[in-house]
Amino acid sequence: MPETVQIGHGGMARWHWYNIMADLEIQGHLPNVIIDPLTAGANNCSGVLGNNHFFITWIHNQCLLLSMNEYSQPLVDAFAAVVGYQPFCRYDTGDITTVEWDKNYPEDRFLALSRQRYTNLTRLESENPGSKAIRAHIKPFLVSILIFAGLTAAFQLLFRDWTPTVILVGSILLHAISHWLVLKHYGFNDPVYIIPLVGPVTAERKDPSENLDDYKRIVYLAAGPLANFALMGLGLALLFMGNGHGKEISYTNGIIAYISLLPLLGWGDGGKICRLVFKNLTVSDRLEFSDLLIGILGILVNLIAAYIKSRSIVITGLDVLFWIMVWFNLRSEAKRLVSPAIPTFSFKKTLSILIIYTLLLYTSVLIYLIVKS
Repeated sequence: MPETVQIGHGGMARWHWYNIMADLEIQGHLPNVIIDPLTAGANNCSGVLGNNHFFITWIHNQCLLLSMNEYSQPLVDAFAAVVGYQPFCRYDTGDITTVEWDKNYPEDRFLALSRQRYTNLTRLESENPGSKAIRAHIKPFLVSILIFAGLTAAFQLLFRDWTPTVILVGSILLHAISHWLVLKHYGFNDPVYIIPLVGPVTAERKDPSENLDDYKRIVYLAAGPLANFALMGLGLALLFMGNGHGKEISYTNGIIAYISLLPLLGWGDGGKICRLVFKNLTVSDRLEFSDLLIGILGILVNLIAAYIKSRSIVITGLDVLFWIMVWFNLRSEAKRLVSPAIPTFSFKKTLSILIIYTLLLYTSVLIYLIVKS
């Protein structure tokens, strides 16, 4: 489907800045592109994707020039999907990378560019977008399968039993795929590697959710643990129905959900959620949030300690020491992060996130203790 154009004065086709953003998101499956309306001319405008600034010059059904501070394949693919034909060349001008489309005379244009001796001038082969997308996803798909096959073999050597191996690997796989499904829901279609305990990773070893806004990133991060809670509920249902595997499914997913939600900043889903919340609070609210969180989790420590006290006082002491370290981690991060001029999260909204977060932690531990005993 071609770009959304409007016919202006003199019969000239105009691709307005708001239509460019809408087309890139809907047709190009690339959200979060921002076009600056103040730079919009009859056939050009500038925009930004994340930290990458770009400038386009365009003539409807003829040509398109896309210049970027940093080369972005998703941006190129999105524009190609919108205009309906593929770019034919790429070159550098200083620190700027430019990609060109020419629907009618790409060979003549490439010859003219080669005479001007642009740096790194490269001819791009035209390829069907569908087959190109499939080819781009094959390697990450095969690598992800090999990683999970290796993980399965390692657990099988450890357990010497296929039942706990399949349950554990399947639970980890569902956790990672849940993150990926949220990415797909928000329009991210680039190939990603599904890595156990890490989640989706791009070919550039970057977090694919980095261009999402904070609320969407929280949903993305919470998707994995929520999938484990769903499996935990399935395990409990099987347990009540008399199925012996329900017990293993429940406490395996309880452990995975609990570990992934630990509020160690910069690590795991829980730590990253806390960091996103911290980023949008003032310093005083962060300190209040961290004290409240660790106070609630202190009750959780006592619950665990009461369960294992008769077995090992050493484990109980290590558990309490661990949560003291978590508290120091939260406090230091609260002071270190730069406070925003205008906080985007209210403390009440943050408190609701905290309550849900804590309930999830409690649920995972309680079900683990009930099923395990």
